[in-house]
Amino acid sequence: MKITLLVTSLYLALTSLALADLNETGGSSQSIPVVTHETSQDEDSLKRTGYDINGELRSCYAMDTEQLCTVQYTKGEEFALKCAKSGGIPFQCDCHDYICLSEVE
Repeated sequence: MKITLLVTSLYLALTSLALADLNETGGSSQSIPVVTHETSQDEDSLKRTGYDINGELRSCYAMDTEQLCTVQYTKGEEFALKCAKSGGIPFQCDCHDYICLSEVE
């Protein structure tokens, strides 16, 4: 549990740094509120359905918080930020891969 929290904290810190870096070059510095894998939940509660970056409706399971991703800011993070700004909830399926939930489940 401590490792999961450490990895999650590290990932969120790195994401914040990447967004701050983007802000210095004229981008946005807002953090992206994402739903991530919680080890205490059962598998069925980890699957969500929403719209992806291509506007397609699809389902996926939450990315495991122990998975490490690059800090590179991609179109996936931009999509997640737009989702959050429009009132949706970004749900992280994999590294740089999100779906947008239109309402809280």
